[in-house]
Amino acid sequence: MNFKGKKKKLCREEGGFGYETQLVKFKNGKEIRCIVNSKTENDLIVKLVGSSEQTLYKLADIASITQLSESLMLTFPLTEQELVDLVSYLEGLS
Repeated sequence: MNFKGKKKKLCREEGGFGYETQLVKFKNGKEIRCIVNSKTENDLIVKLVGSSEQTLYKLADIASITQLSESLMLTFPLTEQELVDLVSYLEGLS
């Protein structure tokens, strides 16, 4: 495959159901980018960007949750570097 001349494309458009990135701002000033898996009266369960594990946060500690316009879903065709990065990431999961 020849990827030369292809623009690097990261999905920056709305959509990508299930891959919507949220910006969570905490009352202590900390910020994270994540995918919200569930939200209850007291808790927020998320997957952090770059992680497959879920993390639980208390809503009482959160100042705001904002949906970003970017998505974590890749768009195709991938650049050569994106393909290398994807394969490296997948190899690291085992």
